[in-house]
Amino acid sequence: MRLASDDLLVTDNEFTCYQCVDTSLPFHSVDDNSFRASIETSNSELLERNIINNLAEFNPYRQEVLLQNDRDMLDLPDENIQHTSGSNFYSSIEFNNLINAKHLNSGELSFLHLNIRSIRNKFDALTNYLNSLDHKFAIIALTETWLNVNDNDNFEIPGYKSTKLIRQNKIGGGISIFTRDDLKVKLRDDLVPETNTGEMEALFIEIINERSKNIIVGTIYRPPNNRFNEFDNDLKTILTKLDKWDKPCYIMGDFNINLLKYDCCNFANHFFNQLSSSGYMPLITKPTRITKSTATLIDNIFTNNLSRTEHSSGILINDISDHLPIFTITEYNILDQHGTMTESNRYSTRKISTKSLESFSRKLQSFDWRSVLSKNDPTESYTVFLEEFFGLYDRFFPMKNNKSNSSKRSNNQWISKGLKKSSKRKEALYKKFLKNPTQQNEQAYKRYHNKLNHLIRIAKKRYYSEKFSQARNDTKSTWNTINDLLGRKKSCNALPRTFLNNNNDEVSDPKLIANEFNDFFVNVGPNLAKKFSRESDEFYKFLKGSYNDSMFLYNTNCEEITKVIDKMACKSSCGVDGISSKVVKIRLFLCTGREGIHSIRLGDSLYEVKHQSLI
Repeated sequence: MRLASDDLLVTDNEFTCYQCVDTSLPFHSVDDNSFRASIETSNSELLERNIINNLAEFNPYRQEVLLQNDRDMLDLPDENIQHTSGSNFYSSIEFNNLINAKHLNSGELSFLHLNIRSIRNKFDALTNYLNSLDHKFAIIALTETWLNVNDNDNFEIPGYKSTKLIRQNKIGGGISIFTRDDLKVKLRDDLVPETNTGEMEALFIEIINERSKNIIVGTIYRPPNNRFNEFDNDLKTILTKLDKWDKPCYIMGDFNINLLKYDCCNFANHFFNQLSSSGYMPLITKPTRITKSTATLIDNIFTNNLSRTEHSSGILINDISDHLPIFTITEYNILDQHGTMTESNRYSTRKISTKSLESFSRKLQSFDWRSVLSKNDPTESYTVFLEEFFGLYDRFFPMKNNKSNSSKRSNNQWISKGLKKSSKRKEALYKKFLKNPTQQNEQAYKRYHNKLNHLIRIAKKRYYSEKFSQARNDTKSTWNTINDLLGRKKSCNALPRTFLNNNNDEVSDPKLIANEFNDFFVNVGPNLAKKFSRESDEFYKFLKGSYNDSMFLYNTNCEEITKVIDKMACKSSCGVDGISSKVVKIRLFLCTGREGIHSIRLGDSLYEVKHQSLI
């Protein structure tokens, strides 16, 4: 053992930072006067408020912190150093206001990370919280999932597919990366060090982007009190491999290295300098783990994509874990697998009300249909009818564009509106406690927290008890309920993106694929017929007996049409013609007057259309 410097103690295998040891002791951040005053007044609340309310913010480019050798290592002039935009704390309401103010939707590339410290007993709380947000993150990364081989297939977030890493023969740890269902990803285990030192857990994936560079996403967890030198070597190996690919990359996780101690802790200083020298900058600058006496920045999102897109980053105030969730939303739009912008949350509906139905009915009854009935050509007559009808249809039932927020569709159906409102109240109490951690605020928050959790458990128990009662004597429904309770995702095999035609040529264009399928099924009969020898082409020679009256076509009438309409279900959904059965159910098409059967050629098909007047 030898003393290397004033602040380092070096042994044969590792070194210890005296200042890091000092910061782990109680009252390390309190000066003598404050400590003496807190003892004399017996008021620890003064001390706690000073610690929590004066939260530091990470800024390695302060003049008194950034040394000249640091600038040399970055190899950038002072005025060109990239600064992070900073990050703030957000409640769920404040986050939703941010999303709406910046008009952010689920098309943007976005990330959420949380050290969840066991997903088993916090899965419901996590999904409930995600449902309360107005943004569906593209990537959700969880560290310290504590999963094992027995429950690795459970706890799937609806609307996402997962990639998981679990510890072998050891409890704790674990990483899960959830990617939104509309994204195509692949595992990048080649980026992880081949030799597992046990000093870090790392999981990397790559988002496939057909119109631009693919995006690499990694999640790292470094257990506390592990050897820094081994972790540092593993991180260096990862960064060296990433540098060869020259792709946008995001690395997030719980590193258990407090960047707020950058100016006094050699571990934090070296950790940041290694990442920044490879072009990676942190997007989170404020504490991510806050207790009554400490505030540390140990969770972060690093990226080499800082200059290519804007980032909206921050820390979410939630008590799922003792770590706060962190996020970043870019202005980089993700394209779906067909090269179009993701707009799955937009849809159109027709505004159909009782009043508009009555107005539409009166208009049809008074409308002059002579322009339709005066045509001698049935094709022309039918075309004019459709133009007149849909003109009125669009007028009385206009299309309305809607934006659905799929993240707000509650997957946990036992969560009522009252429980959602209570959750926001609990969040406000937690925020108040973090800002002013007095004993009174702590007790108020904990009482409300425990009571709310009790009510949620009761609501969940009642919900599943009712579900199992309804599924009695139905094995399939029972197992569906069990899988839903365990958070298991239904397995579904995605269709391939490319197909081989008869010439073994690969086809990827959707229209060409549809045409190939059409040609195949249309020619099933002729192709089968070629395999049989035919003595005669006359079809009647294959028939035994006489079938002169085997098919009958009768004229329709108003009574028959009325019966068909009565059997229709009253729905707002439309058929291929775009007409809702709710509109047809008002019996607008009762028939009287001139009748006749006409053959109208539409495309390549023959349709029998009945000409009749409307009342």
